[in-house]
Amino acid sequence: MRSVMAIVLLAICCIGGPVAAEENIESRRAQARALAAAGKPAEALPIYDDLTLSGSLDSALYKEATQAAAAAHDMRRVPLYMERRVKADPSDYTTRSIIALAWRVAGDEAQAKRSREDYLAFWRASTDPRVRAIPFLAIDQFSAGDSTVYAYQCVEVAGDFGVGYMFEVYTPMGPPLPLTEAIKNHRQRIVLEHNKMTQKVLSELNKRDGPPVPTLDLLTPDRHATLQMFDGEPDYPMLRDIVAKYVANEQDLASKPPMGRAWNHIRCLTESK
Repeated sequence: MRSVMAIVLLAICCIGGPVAAEENIESRRAQARALAAAGKPAEALPIYDDLTLSGSLDSALYKEATQAAAAAHDMRRVPLYMERRVKADPSDYTTRSIIALAWRVAGDEAQAKRSREDYLAFWRASTDPRVRAIPFLAIDQFSAGDSTVYAYQCVEVAGDFGVGYMFEVYTPMGPPLPLTEAIKNHRQRIVLEHNKMTQKVLSELNKRDGPPVPTLDLLTPDRHATLQMFDGEPDYPMLRDIVAKYVANEQDLASKPPMGRAWNHIRCLTESK
């Protein structure tokens, strides 16, 4: 539930139409708010279903609808309302960037995969510097032992380390937390690397160039170690399974020092960074 509430980040403006229609919309919205406030969020959802189909640009409407869905434990409606927000305002990159994670939390991997592909296409086509400045996409959140793991897909495989995925490990609790507390709980980063130096060494040993050899690497404040090498590009479910098992078997992570800015250069980058 904390992860659902953490991704309720929506955006902007108003509903048009005749005064009578506006009054009816506001009346129904007030009814939905009252139901949610009375602890009956599930009863408010049919109203929000209709209101979020209106094409409104009012950010508060979609935020209310998403919060009501989360409170009602109706996880499929959370990304549905977000998608309606983006349809009303395609420039809302903040909401767009968390839809894949919301579908994953809802348990719909097919929709999560589609949303990831949609966002990557949006990012590549965008000329907005605010969009281009974000080199990753949040795609998953899961528990492993006493830790919470947040997974990010890089929008490009770039830089000397060629990071494709990042798994940020928090113990005992992860975001949403005050920033200072989240930093204290950040224990490890696990990354899928396509390391140029590793590739150079392997090419020299084999006396021929070959495809990049992806590796899953562990980063802690004082350690950079390879957990596994792959013959080909691993898919996300395989990586998630390996990371979840590794983190679950880690002992006393909560007592280990936080990451701080260690290995901050081994992360998602773009060619322009």
